[in-house]
Amino acid sequence: MAIRFACPACRQPIEIDDEWAGQSVGCPYCRKVITAPAVSAWPTEQIPMAAPLRQPLEPIMPPPGYPVSAPARAASAAPWALTLAITSALLCMLGFMVFAYQIQKAGMEKLGPDASFAEAQQAAQEMLTSGKIPPSPLAIAFSITGNLCAIGGLVLAIRTLLWQQPRRGMAIVACIISVAFFCCAGSLLVNSLYGVVAPP
Repeated sequence: MAIRFACPACRQPIEIDDEWAGQSVGCPYCRKVITAPAVSAWPTEQIPMAAPLRQPLEPIMPPPGYPVSAPARAASAAPWALTLAITSALLCMLGFMVFAYQIQKAGMEKLGPDASFAEAQQAAQEMLTSGKIPPSPLAIAFSITGNLCAIGGLVLAIRTLLWQQPRRGMAIVACIISVAFFCCAGSLLVNSLYGVVAPP
């Protein structure tokens, strides 16, 4: 048995099959989404059939008073970009600390246990300028990992900016940090390897 009623949005008479009672349907006149009543509320004359709401050709608005949810926004890669950039900065700083400690330790070993801190620094400076720096595997590992994090942060930040995702300010900060510490980590890597590749 058909259910006949007036569209609450445009007040036009429509008819649906009883299997759609209490469900959302599309009005054939105004194309609004409406909820069909459980029983007929209109005379039995010929009324156009309402089509069940399946895949409308154009977006249809819900009836007045119906809660409207905001469209889902694309997830931004900016937080991940900033996280990788900060990780790159931390790894680079740790690498420089390890490298400085390694040079200081090498200076102390060269002069002996009775050398002062200033003398050890002078010896470390001479080793640094002469190219006789001892290799530091830990500093090399920190610099390589820092470079990889900087590259990843830069790629995600550029993607955020090109795709116009939210949090573009965060992406710009991530770009700056990534580029700066990519250069720092690269210089650390060169300095850490210098003792290995330099001629004796």
